[in-house]
Amino acid sequence: MNEYLLTIAIPTYNRSRFLKRCLSYLLKQKRELDKIEIIVSDNASTDDTAVVVEEFKQMGLDIFYLRNEVNKGPDYNIAQCYNSAKGSFVLVLGDDDVLIENSLFNIIEILNSNSDVGIVFLNSDGIVDETNELSFDKTDALDYKVYRSQKSFINYVTYNVTFISGNIVNRKAIERIDLKRWLDSYLVQVPLILTAITMFPKNIVVNSKLLAVQIDNTGGYNLYKIFGTNFTNIINEIFTDDFEAYRSIIINDLFVRFFPVWIKHFKKENKFDNNVQTEEIKKLLSYNKYYKLTVAPLLVLPANLNVVYFYGIKLFGMARRKTLLALNSK
Repeated sequence: MNEYLLTIAIPTYNRSRFLKRCLSYLLKQKRELDKIEIIVSDNASTDDTAVVVEEFKQMGLDIFYLRNEVNKGPDYNIAQCYNSAKGSFVLVLGDDDVLIENSLFNIIEILNSNSDVGIVFLNSDGIVDETNELSFDKTDALDYKVYRSQKSFINYVTYNVTFISGNIVNRKAIERIDLKRWLDSYLVQVPLILTAITMFPKNIVVNSKLLAVQIDNTGGYNLYKIFGTNFTNIINEIFTDDFEAYRSIIINDLFVRFFPVWIKHFKKENKFDNNVQTEEIKKLLSYNKYYKLTVAPLLVLPANLNVVYFYGIKLFGMARRKTLLALNSK
């Protein structure tokens, strides 16, 4: 039996201001930490990250601090978090995200009652500023749903399997995956999460908002290469044979609800050419049945028509999702 029920592992690099906020919300829940391991994996930060970690250790947080001698890239650091964890379940938590007050009490309650679960997916609220003190609505009675159908669970989470902070993983899945194979994909966690979903008879969605996520705070990569080429390659490799239907669920939802949002965003920010109009993405995505309905028009329509068409797609996506969730509610 593992000493820890849950490991919370935080990969970080030169974002001590965010890390300080993240750790402060764990400190507020110190009474729940007896069975929780905390890891900070520092990818050779040059700011005061080490000082921040030491400050919180002095305040009573039992932190296992890993520091790479050189920056080995985000995927290596994330994989190191998973591979270093000793808990029965593992949450790799973004340094700019926070587990709000009382969330650990609820997470522990769920995990204690569901040892045979593969993934616990956390719904989240958004953080729009960078302050250390945030204001959240009081969490009502804990609301979560146990899915005994893997297909139904995947219909709910779809492309959110990429969201590291939102997916608590059963550690047994880590023993089945060589994460080093997926370094430099920017999605090293995804093969693990997909494997965990299919390994266990149950997966859980937590409807109560226990997690808060910094909005629009990623970048530095071609989003369409990562969520097009790399994501599709991972899905195709993990979801073979009996799981082929799962692959279609995720990829279809990418076209209906994910790519249109980012195309609109990049056009608005005048970053369209660098992020969208590449031969690679056109070749990869044009085979999908929703491509001509959603992505293709948004790539070519003028600005005024583009906005109108986007909101049409949005309404279609909402109706489609509502129908699929109703049909797959187990």
